[in-house]
Amino acid sequence: MLIASLSGSTEHIEIRGLDEQTTAAKASLMAAAPDLLAALERVLEHGEWLNVYTARGEDAEVVNQARAAIVKAKGQE
Repeated sequence: MLIASLSGSTEHIEIRGLDEQTTAAKASLMAAAPDLLAALERVLEHGEWLNVYTARGEDAEVVNQARAAIVKAKGQE
């Protein structure tokens, strides 16, 4: 199964122990990950620019989760 194409090369990853539907779903998520990361970064940036996030409560928790996801996605944990 084709997972990603990077700089003209093709990477194949074998996923064992998963049914075909789960494998396809995971491959789709992996393919969308760069776009999802970019969108999340823009949403946070835009929200911070508009000062729509509060410093406490549920909004702060969601923002902290988003920031943590960005750090994790970039391998900066």
